Amino acid sequence: MKAHVYCCLPVFVALVLSAAPELARAGGTNIVYTYGGSFNQRIPADPNATRGWMQDAVLTVADHVLICDVNVFISIRHTAAFDLQLFLRGPSGERVTLNESDPFEGFYEGADYIATTFDDEADAGIQDGKPPFAGTFRPRESLTAFDGQDAHGDWSLQVCDAYYANTGCLDFFTLLVTVSLPDPPADIPAPGAGGLLLLGLALSRPVVRLGRAQGQGCGR
Repeated sequence: MKAHVYCCLPVFVALVLSAAPELARAGGTNIVYTYGGSFNQRIPADPNATRGWMQDAVLTVADHVLICDVNVFISIRHTAAFDLQLFLRGPSGERVTLNESDPFEGFYEGADYIATTFDDEADAGIQDGKPPFAGTFRPRESLTAFDGQDAHGDWSLQVCDAYYANTGCLDFFTLLVTVSLPDPPADIPAPGAGGLLLLGLALSRPVVRLGRAQGQGCGR
């Protein structure tokens, strides 16, 4: 059977190349899908409380796309940013900590997250910033936990006000999902009849190898 396959190889290659041009794919294109917008959700949700959870801010991704990268954009007005614990929960149930103040790292004063983006590729970590947190920061936990997953489903921003005496409001929550798409196929022209003939002859000729094998062999 092997001898038959090798003998027919030049003819097979010639038939394939003459029937249709090959398709080549190289590289890829990154596309960012943006989901979200304005919210008006009290922190905490209970209007009679100054400590507790905000009602989850939920974004529904209708597209089935594989995640290459995820960034999160938020704007929160709160009189004590130190009080807030921020989490992103994906459709699979996985949850990543965006920020959570650690009393052992020291208390800091200040209000608000103003147009804050959480991005794993940011130069500074959120723990290195100060209120108002304006700009781009790495989250406490890496958002790479979502890489390779299907973005389809509900994404939740979860906010807990962990201490008494201060309240706030979520204004904006946006999810930026980067996906990598292959580049459009490029046509490779089929060779002419002369090229096919030469290709067939080259593949049908016996291969002669000269010289010694140095330092390797298959034992036969």
